Amino acid sequence: MNIFNSLTPIIDPNFNLSITLDDTINEIIDESIDGDSCNNYDIAKIFHYIYKDFYKYDDINDKWFININGNWIYEHYSFNIKIPIYIGHLYKLRKNISNDPIVIKKLKRYIDHLKNRDFRLDIITECKEVFIYNN
Repeated sequence: MNIFNSLTPIIDPNFNLSITLDDTINEIIDESIDGDSCNNYDIAKIFHYIYKDFYKYDDINDKWFININGNWIYEHYSFNIKIPIYIGHLYKLRKNISNDPIVIKKLKRYIDHLKNRDFRLDIITECKEVFIYNN
């Protein structure tokens, strides 16, 4: 059975910046900045934790879908745009509540990395893996 009801692209009404940091998001953010290099998979896990009920990726057709009132609808608003906006916002929130200068420095570095197209594309690739819909 195909859960995807429509190929009509729409703008995503689920996308907003009103989410607050909870203990799980803080933990996932801290995991994503642990170590010397940016971990794209951990960044994708942040996005997945927040949006797991709203997004699915169809790897057969290479398309993203969003859940609108229980219907899965083709989504064309690029993750390439959402990643730096949303993850950057969460990292800035985390930076603002941290007292650790090392954590603040790493968060600033990751926020800067989100401006890099190739870095965002690597995260999108990881997002496809964590959001994949399996029939």
